[in-house]
Amino acid sequence: MKNNKRNHIIILLLLIISFSVEAGVNVIGGLSKLINAEPGGTYRGTIVISNPGAEPQQVKVYQTDREYNFKGRTHYGSPGENPRSNAEWITFNADIFTIPAKDRFKLEYEVRIPNNTSLMGTYWSMVMIEGIEEPDDSETSEGTIMVRSVSRTGIQITTNIGDTGSREIEFLRSEIINENGSRSLRVDIENIGEMALKPAFSVELFSFEGIRTGVFEGDEMSILPGSSRRYAIDLSDVPNGKYKALIIADCGGDYVFGANYTLDFKK
Repeated sequence: MKNNKRNHIIILLLLIISFSVEAGVNVIGGLSKLINAEPGGTYRGTIVISNPGAEPQQVKVYQTDREYNFKGRTHYGSPGENPRSNAEWITFNADIFTIPAKDRFKLEYEVRIPNNTSLMGTYWSMVMIEGIEEPDDSETSEGTIMVRSVSRTGIQITTNIGDTGSREIEFLRSEIINENGSRSLRVDIENIGEMALKPAFSVELFSFEGIRTGVFEGDEMSILPGSSRRYAIDLSDVPNGKYKALIIADCGGDYVFGANYTLDFKK
């Protein structure tokens, strides 16, 4: 996941002078934590955060939920807003702390899964790590605008309740895209089950005479329950014409999903 930036602007009367400060920290390691657990279980982990700057850096930790769709929109809701949120299961050893210059801090977390046998499938939430900068009162005066640039990094903590939960996807729509001399097939799918999935995506093409043209592989991306994604397959080398297409989303084991389409590749 890439770092997100957001600007907070405080305007005091007239704009005469401007200055900016930037607060930044780095998260060491992956931005996704996954554990398989059982109801009533507890597991612990560590997030290592570094301060590459020359000055001490104050940091705050908070939680959000996360949902996304195939249109590229991501919603970071309040913790516990999503019925599949595990935010309330997670506690930290600190929520505000200071990292000395050129040093690191180990943020420890504990996840306590409720002892509830009705829990099924995948639950998740985001831990937000944000560098903060205290305004300098000596430089905040009448006629000054202060711009604060704050960096934020999100780490997703995901809990799978054993091997439970339904696995099911829905094919929403397909579209052929021709741009910059290339051709691709885009397919939007939604995870309508209870378990996070990571389908291996492919399409098998046949002529209308039943002759197999080939198998073409596409993206492999995870998809959370209740969310949707857009998958793309490069078909630039396929000659123009009409084809019967079998689109396969292989989620492992017995969980293989398919859809039939007719594709018309025009000049």
